[in-house]
Amino acid sequence: MNEKVEIKKNNYLKREDFLNLVDNKKIWSKSMTIDEVKYLLDFLEKEIDKYNYVSDKDFLMDGRRQGLKLKIESRLSNNNKNISENVLESLFNFWEFVNNEYYVASLEALERLNIKREELEKRCNKYTQDGIICLEEKNVILEIIQILKKIVSY
Repeated sequence: MNEKVEIKKNNYLKREDFLNLVDNKKIWSKSMTIDEVKYLLDFLEKEIDKYNYVSDKDFLMDGRRQGLKLKIESRLSNNNKNISENVLESLFNFWEFVNNEYYVASLEALERLNIKREELEKRCNKYTQDGIICLEEKNVILEIIQILKKIVSY
């Protein structure tokens, strides 16, 4: 199936638009079936490819977002029999990551980047101000989608 996706110049993906593509309530309430999750992941992956992305030096993986990604990765290696629970928890964490409600200048990020708190806060605020998902964030989102796809493939 060769779908040609038309990409318009300056067609950037806004976070709010991406979040509104799906029924957020089903994700937050963890009330999806594995088949619905598979469909959702495929849908999001296709949607994200319809946009242009630019690199943004102000995008930072703060400690909270890194922690969410690590939680998802750890569930992949967890041999827990309750795959459905792992999938729904991971999807919830993924949506927290995308939602980015608590993007902050964390102590972990200050130490890792070796910059002053004021500079980190300035960069965090600058990145979140326009609500556009940059190339670096898009790549992390796609990476997490691939991790989730591995979890649901059991």
